[in-house]
Amino acid sequence: ASFIFGGVTSLFCLSISFLFQERPPLPPTLAQATARCIPVEEYSYVASILRLLRNRPFVLLILTYGWWAVLTSALPPLQAASWNGVLKRSSMAKIK
Repeated sequence: ASFIFGGVTSLFCLSISFLFQERPPLPPTLAQATARCIPVEEYSYVASILRLLRNRPFVLLILTYGWWAVLTSALPPLQAASWNGVLKRSSMAKIK
């Protein structure tokens, strides 16, 4: 049974490799259509990152999400430590 499964998956893999085109004749989205018009030299990873960093709404989103992620991950342990300290002090006061 595993040989049949392996054969079927190999057949699918080979058919995808040989039958599918590199890219569709019509771009699926407007972003892909504009990306095809940009020369390869300008369409690089570094250029994309620089465009993102110049996009003010994106930078604001990253900053607010970053602060939210930092605060939600850093504050709970501090709150737990402070509550543990309060509880330990109050329980020690009751013992004495």
